[in-house]
Amino acid sequence: ATAMPRFYGAQAAKSLYTDVALRKHPEFITDLQERLAVRPAKEISRLIDAVLLEAEDAYDLIGALQMPVLAVTGELDYVGQPPGIESVTVPGGQISPHEAVEETQRAIQRIAAMGD
Repeated sequence: ATAMPRFYGAQAAKSLYTDVALRKHPEFITDLQERLAVRPAKEISRLIDAVLLEAEDAYDLIGALQMPVLAVTGELDYVGQPPGIESVTVPGGQISPHEAVEETQRAIQRIAAMGD
């Protein structure tokens, strides 16, 4: 039962983080493995479908927002930039806040200022 979360944790880390980040922070892999180890297999499967396979489904939801929106994407992010939305590209992959902390903080400050 623990082999599946360990396998998916390692695979998720490889698809979410850049090679540079994983070499610098190998704990990212073990952290994902440990977090998935306490989840039921059915939940892991649902998450894989929702996050990895159906990411573009969020485009309609994002487009319907009635507030300032700024997409922050990693330069190696496999999802890409949502159409019709102002975007900022930061170093890193899918989980760019872990890889580009300062750049992500500046983007958050920027979107916070839009609401003023």
